[in-house]
Amino acid sequence: MATPNVPVQAAPKMTPQQQDAIATRAILASSVDRIQAVAATTVFPASNPALLIQPINVGLIKRFTILVDGHIANTGTTDITLTQYGLANIFAQGGVQYIDLNNYLRVNTSGAHLTMLASAKRRRSYGATYDDNENGPNGAPNQNNRSKMLNVSPAEWGVFHTADTIPAGGSQQFNAYFELPLAYTDDDLRGSVWANVLNAVQQLNLTFNPQPVTADPNDNTFAIYSGPAGSAGSITDATITVYQEYLDQLPKAQGPQGVTTILPALSLSTVYELKSTVFQNIPPNQEFFIPYANQRSFVSTFATFNHNGQFNGRVLGDDLKYWALLSANATYIWKLDPLTCTLKSREHLMSDLPAGTYYFASRRHNIASLQFGNLQLVALSTDAFEAITPASYINVMWEAFALQNTLASGASLAS
Repeated sequence: MATPNVPVQAAPKMTPQQQDAIATRAILASSVDRIQAVAATTVFPASNPALLIQPINVGLIKRFTILVDGHIANTGTTDITLTQYGLANIFAQGGVQYIDLNNYLRVNTSGAHLTMLASAKRRRSYGATYDDNENGPNGAPNQNNRSKMLNVSPAEWGVFHTADTIPAGGSQQFNAYFELPLAYTDDDLRGSVWANVLNAVQQLNLTFNPQPVTADPNDNTFAIYSGPAGSAGSITDATITVYQEYLDQLPKAQGPQGVTTILPALSLSTVYELKSTVFQNIPPNQEFFIPYANQRSFVSTFATFNHNGQFNGRVLGDDLKYWALLSANATYIWKLDPLTCTLKSREHLMSDLPAGTYYFASRRHNIASLQFGNLQLVALSTDAFEAITPASYINVMWEAFALQNTLASGASLAS
């Protein structure tokens, strides 16, 4: 009896996402994590605040860790006090920039944004310690009980270091770390940069805060220290060490063109953007619309509202009625008062942000401007308790994904 002809079904073709996931798993399983110092230099920011660093073209780059060690001098006539943003403001607005191998500006933001973002992605303060070295209540039967075996207090090591106050004419050493991510996480390689190329240059630009100390009534949102009238100061010297973290010895496979390196093509074509934008003159008692640029997937948004542009312009929610996310058809996706926004951010950060600063997480479901059309972050200010002046502003800090081949047709993020 003849065997019937049974049609053979072709195996389903894998999607780019499936191919990328397989390549990522292969890379993570066999590659070598390397951390290498690519720059170590001393600068004098008062006369030369900008520093250009060229990372080495090797491996699949995931991030840079930036160590800054230096001194701040109080050149004024009064004591100066650490602001709420503190050491995070060593690099102010636009002080951290990364230009990739295709000459695209992926990162154009501040040290404060990097600090808050590193905390949000870890769901705890970046590099922080917990105050867990406790005894039982004094005088109680259990007063000699201990909360842990090691007798080590929090902040024993000077990973982050500076004084709360610098007296007039004094100088204070500081130590700070910043994480500049190119890939989203160690396990999610979207945004990573394959640097094993010739005739292409990537660039890291660091610019120190030109006004690290402010005097009241000037705005101290972007300052490291502040004080009453007569306060002044500068970063006198700083030593910067930049560590490049990358994957080396990636797996290889035999292909039509010979042996090739396995790469996550979709992840490499994805840009991980960190940008910041300042919107001026927020009108009182009416909605102010902040557009999300199209062709992107926004992972998080930070926003700082200062209602008068001065040192007392950032408050604990009394100058706003609500924040909201508005879709193209004028539907509110969410609409929350300031304290509820803070409650939600506490669930992600396990700590509070500086006064007037809010965190809107969209990691579980990204704000996809390509999918939903034009989306806008909405702020409704109120002058019921605080006067909203023309000097008011909202500083918005964005975290987003975008595909390289669609960026040319999408609106750029203002910066």
